[in-house]
Amino acid sequence: ASDVYKRQGMVILVFVDDILALGLRTATKWFMRKLRERLRCGHDHDVTKFIGIEVERHGGRVKLHQKEAVTKLLQQYGMNDANSSHLPGEGGTRLEDTRDLGTELDEVEQSDFRSLVGSLMYIACNTRPDIMFQVGALSCFMKQANEVHASAAKRVLRYLQGSPCLGIWLGQDNNGSHVSRGMVGAEPIVWTDSDWNAPRSTSGGVILVDGPVRWWSKRQPVPALSSTEAEIIATSEAAREGRAIELQVDEFRAVATHESKDSGPQCYGDNTGADLITRLEGTRKKVKHLVLGHFYACSLENWRHDRVSTNENLADIFTKDLK
Repeated sequence: ASDVYKRQGMVILVFVDDILALGLRTATKWFMRKLRERLRCGHDHDVTKFIGIEVERHGGRVKLHQKEAVTKLLQQYGMNDANSSHLPGEGGTRLEDTRDLGTELDEVEQSDFRSLVGSLMYIACNTRPDIMFQVGALSCFMKQANEVHASAAKRVLRYLQGSPCLGIWLGQDNNGSHVSRGMVGAEPIVWTDSDWNAPRSTSGGVILVDGPVRWWSKRQPVPALSSTEAEIIATSEAAREGRAIELQVDEFRAVATHESKDSGPQCYGDNTGADLITRLEGTRKKVKHLVLGHFYACSLENWRHDRVSTNENLADIFTKDLK
């Protein structure tokens, strides 16, 4: 369970018995003093680790990684001395096409496989977007995994073995070349993509707020009849995620500056049809068979959608293997 509490000049995040207080030094000192009057708690210091996520500060930037969790996972499965892999998956091989290949795992092996995929998912969702697509694909076989899927999961481990310190960066780089005004000043930028496939396509996306703060790779809830439909569904899912992040950023801004603004997130995709249908109401009659929920992005007053090339789309890695 987790909760977020807000008071003047401070945001408090609670996850079971771990507490993270964000705000001005005077406010966090006051909070810790009040907390110690009621509970016995640890030391008050700048955060270096929170729920398994390690925090490093480099000037105005922050790096989040899970080297310790990756190392423990490699040791647990005897992969700490394995040959590393340059990629988390085999390019050109779709896991859904291997459902009937290989020998099905026995009950104990199935349990180990589910445990491994669950551990990989925790790492992928927190600090490793580079393995999100492969782990998401593996999670589709939690009930009937075979040797091919077990081998694919071990390949992800070998990839992590060669890059245990990789993580995500938040904040401004040395030359301030990207939009980096801190979470209080930055606006959400949403990148979305889809991979049209039968029986169901894959949606992927990433949201940047002074760095990546949310990303996903998952099967779409309904079949899509064309790549444009798949992109529309993916854009709608991205719009909901972007709107939620926008509201959170606005809350943090209100706590820190007592100001609020609702400018709407910027979204980028690489499908011309989806871009036109999202922006121009007159084009939607060609996809009127889709349920209204898939046009959520069209209903947002301040939603801005633009098309980029596939090579420029940052969400591409969440719908296809890394190359």
